[in-house]
Amino acid sequence: MKRLKSVKKIIFISLILSAIAVLLVLFLIIPLLNQIKGYSKEIISKSQELSLYNQDRLQIREFNSMKPMLSDQMDKVNAVFANADAPIDLIKFWENSAGICGLSIVISPGKVESNQYGWKTMDFRIELKNGKSFSQLLRFLDRIENGIYLVQVQNFLSSSAENSASAVLNITVFSK
Repeated sequence: MKRLKSVKKIIFISLILSAIAVLLVLFLIIPLLNQIKGYSKEIISKSQELSLYNQDRLQIREFNSMKPMLSDQMDKVNAVFANADAPIDLIKFWENSAGICGLSIVISPGKVESNQYGWKTMDFRIELKNGKSFSQLLRFLDRIENGIYLVQVQNFLSSSAENSASAVLNITVFSK
C-alpha cells in the first residue's frame, strides 16, 4: 500500500512536471524562438540594405572619379543647344553660313515653347535671297543641319528663276 502511494505520488509529480514543461514550451520557448526568427529576418534585411548601401557608395565613388570627364562631355552636349534668352551666337552662325554660301539672309524669330517631350524649342523663319543657284541654298541647308546647333527644318520652300534662287525655311531650334 505504501508502495502504491509512492507510485501515485511519482505519477502525480511526473504529471505536474510534464504540465510545467509543456507550459514552459508553450509560453516561453516558442515565443523566444519566434522572436529569434523575427530578429534573424531583420538581420538579413539590414544586411541586404548594407550591401545595397555599399554598392551605392561604390557607384558614387566611380561617378565622382568620372565627373571631370563627364563635365567635359556635358559641356559639349550643352553647346548644341542655343541660348533661348539671347540666341546671338546662333544668329551669327546662320549669318556667317549664308555669307559663305553667297546668300543674303533675313531671320524672323518665332515663339519659344516646350514641346511634347519637354524640350524647350524656338521657332525661326529664315528667308534666303540673292542666290545664283539652287545648290547655294542646299549648301546653306546642309551647313545648318550639320552645324553645331541642334535644329530641325520644318519647312523648306524654294523658288528659282534664271540665275536667281531664293528660299524660305521654318526651323525649330532646341534650346537651353
